[in-house]
Amino acid sequence: MFLQKRVVGLALLASLVWAITALSTAAGGEKKGEGKEPKTRPALTEGAKAVQRVALAGKLIHAGREDKSPTALILAAEMLLKNGEAPNPEAKNVEIKDRGKEVKYDLEKHVKGLLDEAAGMPGGKDPAVKALAEHVTKQLGEKGRSPVGGYFSVGGNIQSGSGWRNVMNVNLRGGEVTNISLRNLSNGADLDIQVFDSTGSLVASDTSVSPDAFVSFYVERGGRYRVEIRNYSGPGANYSLTAN
Repeated sequence: MFLQKRVVGLALLASLVWAITALSTAAGGEKKGEGKEPKTRPALTEGAKAVQRVALAGKLIHAGREDKSPTALILAAEMLLKNGEAPNPEAKNVEIKDRGKEVKYDLEKHVKGLLDEAAGMPGGKDPAVKALAEHVTKQLGEKGRSPVGGYFSVGGNIQSGSGWRNVMNVNLRGGEVTNISLRNLSNGADLDIQVFDSTGSLVASDTSVSPDAFVSFYVERGGRYRVEIRNYSGPGANYSLTAN
């Protein structure tokens, strides 16, 4: 039993390291037109940390499905659960210009689905893996879980083809780091993010070849920013966009 737990622990650690590396690459390698960065970045707000957890969970989900790793899916489920339900986008004064069909994101349904998927994978019935899943299930059943504030999430649908884009305008506060995570909830379509300031200048983008996208940038001047979601290639897809 000790050996089983050690193996599962190592698998979880490997999945987490892989996801952190992938997230760092996405945040730093495929971006253009970034705005000025301060010499020292301010500390991340709780909302920004919540968005990072969402993006990291997305990486773990993709890794878990590709590598048939139930522990990666269970860890992703726990990370999503830690945030709680995202606040309503209206709380951040978000103007949704186009998101296609509105998609309601159900956190508990998603977490249960990940746990069921993990149980059906090779190794999903291992006692140590089942214990991890039961730990997350217990958290799911706890009442009074408070959501992390300072961020929002909105769901939508984007049609196939590189000519399609969805747009929303968001008010961002100056002097803070903004994180935006885009998660493809449907398939392997390559979704991208581009962010423009009030002058139309590109301040951040993630155009890496991936179903998900993530950008992190310093907001020098507060104001209205335009966020564009693009379907670079692949079929139409439902998505969830989370930002602080």
